[in-house]
Amino acid sequence: MEIAVVGVGYVGLAVGLIFGEMGHQVTFYDCDKEKLEGLKQGIMPLYEPGMSELLNELLALGRIKTAMDEQNTYRNKAMIAVCVGTPSTESGETDLTSYWQVIEEAAKAANQEFILLIKSTVPIGTGNQTATYLQEHAKDKSMVVNNPEFLSQGTALMDMRKADRIIIGTVDKQAAAIMSAFYAPLSRPMLFTDNLGAELIKYGSNGFLAVKLSYINEIAKLCMHYGADIKEVAAGIGMDHRIGHGYMKAGCGYGGSCLPKDTHSLIYQAAKQGYELKSVKAADAVNEEQKLILLKQARIQMQGFDQKRIAILGVAFKANTDDLRCSPAVLNIKIMIAEGAEVVVYDPQAAAKLQASYPLIKRCESIEEGLRAADACFIFTEWESIQQLKRKDFARAMKQVLIYDERHCLDKHEFARNELYTIG
Repeated sequence: MEIAVVGVGYVGLAVGLIFGEMGHQVTFYDCDKEKLEGLKQGIMPLYEPGMSELLNELLALGRIKTAMDEQNTYRNKAMIAVCVGTPSTESGETDLTSYWQVIEEAAKAANQEFILLIKSTVPIGTGNQTATYLQEHAKDKSMVVNNPEFLSQGTALMDMRKADRIIIGTVDKQAAAIMSAFYAPLSRPMLFTDNLGAELIKYGSNGFLAVKLSYINEIAKLCMHYGADIKEVAAGIGMDHRIGHGYMKAGCGYGGSCLPKDTHSLIYQAAKQGYELKSVKAADAVNEEQKLILLKQARIQMQGFDQKRIAILGVAFKANTDDLRCSPAVLNIKIMIAEGAEVVVYDPQAAAKLQASYPLIKRCESIEEGLRAADACFIFTEWESIQQLKRKDFARAMKQVLIYDERHCLDKHEFARNELYTIG
């Protein structure tokens, strides 16, 4: 099948590469022509394990192309996958500017019957609105299918290959049959619903994950008061099959491009209907508080950050990505710099991107360099190299061993009580 994938962010790249791996011909399109030029040369615009290798493999097989204009993007395509960003505004409303631009372009340029595959996360009702628009403006028959992704950054390719479920939202029987055959090679469970159902499944899933993370973070704060170990408590709770171990790791809160955006959008959409999503609002509030718990503790213990050298290990919002969006590390670093700290950063993938936005930080090429002569160390990302650190690694480099481990990377039994601080 000839497929256009519009938008080459995390979702678009994962979708396009897996579709290519399935044997389809994929044409990438994006408003950022520099990204497209890089893809043609096998250069990824972001870091995600396995993507670079798969891109170059598919380029060699001739299954990946890029288009520099609308005509070459949308013409002669049986499927158009919309993967553009749908950010939320401060109010929580979703900005669909890029999305509707794609829909309008497709309606004008498509020259055959096609499936409009909605991969972007869009507000409830958008799929139906899209179907109405295409019926009125597209030259040939179009079939709208809402097919949300549930991938996690750092494991995006595997999440698509081994998806827990494939949601196919459409009222068109022909489209449902096409999509069933399309995904059959993956041998994953499929659920068929309409566009409204698919949209609510996507938002409901991310809202639930946000609530679960904030709940275990609340329990972690209770552990801090009582002196209990949140890792042991979370493990015990997760042994219940009704709860499970996923999204049960306490820390400095969730970040990235999905959970913060989608929870804000869900709260906004509910409010438009006159309904208050109390549990999701509470989860969002907990998450905001969680980001600064150890910073506030460190400020007191260190008598402020002025003229203190602070080592930051990890700045991406999670390991195996270079994404800084809504990263708790970035918020903490901004506050430390504003309060007079000298901030040195190590992150194997995201440090250079951070330094481009915050030139006052010093970027280090190694963990040892980052820890050298530091007054304190904050750990924000659970990179494997950081999880392997021992007390001796800190003792031989820092002025004193003083660590604020925001992600429970280290073995607390190696450290004295006044050397290592965690959330729970």
